[in-house]
Amino acid sequence: MSAAPLLNSQILGQAHYAARALLERELARTGNTFFHSIALNTLAAQGGTAARQAIVERMAFTAKIGGSEALKALAELAGSGLVETSASAEDRIQLTEDGRALQSRLAAFAAEVAPRVYGTVPEEDLAVAARVLLQITERANAVFAETADRS
Repeated sequence: MSAAPLLNSQILGQAHYAARALLERELARTGNTFFHSIALNTLAAQGGTAARQAIVERMAFTAKIGGSEALKALAELAGSGLVETSASAEDRIQLTEDGRALQSRLAAFAAEVAPRVYGTVPEEDLAVAARVLLQITERANAVFAETADRS
């Protein structure tokens, strides 16, 4: 009998892409992208409005993308009427009603799918996996930051 595989980047990537494919398919039905969903979730987590720069920084940190790519996603969301510049400040972005509706739809989709993906995994195993994955993420982010200026 062979031993269970050790956790590595390939296994992490396979899990990530399998779960992300579910979201990507739902996003495709709405004409939106993964980066759009990060921006919408960031805004929703901030009560529907946030500083443009804070959204860009969160998107860049989460998805490891450049600021220009994050700004492009925000412009696309604005172009489709899902976000708009806040009436109180030019540097703030807010969800529109359509943006709130889409973010709610995506959150409901995630809530519907999660039990099917995680439902049969024992709770204590999920807790261990969460702790380990958070440690790996923290360490990978640290290495990413340390090696940023290397050519």
